[in-house]
Amino acid sequence: MKKTICIGVIAILLIAVGAWATPKKVVVGPFKLGVATSMPKSFWDQFRSDLKMIVDIVMNNPAKGVKLKAQSDGNEFDEASDAKNGGLAWDRLFGLKQYLFSLGLTEDRIVEERCTHVPEKGGEYRFASVEIVEIKTEKDTLYIAPAGTLYVADTTKNFFSKLRLGIGAGLSSAEEVDWITRFNASIDYNKIVYVIFNYDHSVFTRDKLLPSLRGLGFEKKATWNREYELLVAVFPTHRFPVGLMVGGGQYENLVKDEDTYHWRRRSIPFGLLLRGGPVMCRLSTDYGFSDYENEQIVKWGIGVLTASITLNIYFGGAK
Repeated sequence: MKKTICIGVIAILLIAVGAWATPKKVVVGPFKLGVATSMPKSFWDQFRSDLKMIVDIVMNNPAKGVKLKAQSDGNEFDEASDAKNGGLAWDRLFGLKQYLFSLGLTEDRIVEERCTHVPEKGGEYRFASVEIVEIKTEKDTLYIAPAGTLYVADTTKNFFSKLRLGIGAGLSSAEEVDWITRFNASIDYNKIVYVIFNYDHSVFTRDKLLPSLRGLGFEKKATWNREYELLVAVFPTHRFPVGLMVGGGQYENLVKDEDTYHWRRRSIPFGLLLRGGPVMCRLSTDYGFSDYENEQIVKWGIGVLTASITLNIYFGGAK
């Protein structure tokens, strides 16, 4: 009698231990930055035993199903893609689902599929999970995703999250002075398309004049210089360092302490922008006309080659 009782107790303990050891939820991860379907089979196989137990439990119990969830973190796999993180979360869920199908799970046992994104960064936030749930209770309260449901990215949110504002200052070469101070403000989309406003102003004067201005009396007057420009610049990708720029502007050489100009140039500047972190360099020329007020001379043509360098601070946008 005692022997029978002992055997029964041992059996109950083994059943209890087995039930306790059977996983009810398995988290697959962490994922590297990238798509889950490109992960090697060895990645999935390290979770095979636990996933297989979940599949066997669900397939042998009509009252149980599984809930699938996948998540992406604040790191961006591809900053140039509007669906960067939402697409990654869905791909991880899809990869897990396909592996569960290979272990014997059927579509009708999936109660819920859900993809989420969090701003935190780190491998612990990049995962996919499967959890056993009771079908009778879960079906009444949880969203049941139709087969083939795709994650739809919030394109409006993604668009504004790609915008950056920037301010900067630096030096630019000019036609009558060696260098002129430059201040700029910019807005860009995903580091690919930039709209830039430049304001240049000389803080010192030079006697150095263009040959075309000599002999007109300008060298006898102290002058200062200012310039306004509105530019559009385009880079091939958000990582490529060289872009093309074009725009419109006006350059003025003014009489010091007066609001009249010796001459001005209205033009279409064009050239190259080179960037590296916060530093932006420019090499450009322009096409336009110069209006020399005293002599009423107007000349059309290509301007001189100019260069500038600015140090910028950016706010917002994808890092």
